[in-house]
Amino acid sequence: MTLLLDEADEVIDYRIAERIFRGSADLHIYPGGDHAFQHMDEAVAIIARLHAGIAERKRVAG
Repeated sequence: MTLLLDEADEVIDYRIAERIFRGSADLHIYPGGDHAFQHMDEAVAIIARLHAGIAERKRVAG
């Protein structure tokens, strides 16, 4: 699981999510931002790697 968080999210306190998912998720916490997630440009590479991994697992599974 991968979790992308903006520290300044006004709806979800990133510290709570970080505490809950620490150790069970790949956490990426960005300074600033808001609930609309303002760091998509930085996160695209992470999302692309996730997509490539899923596609590869499907290809191998046949």
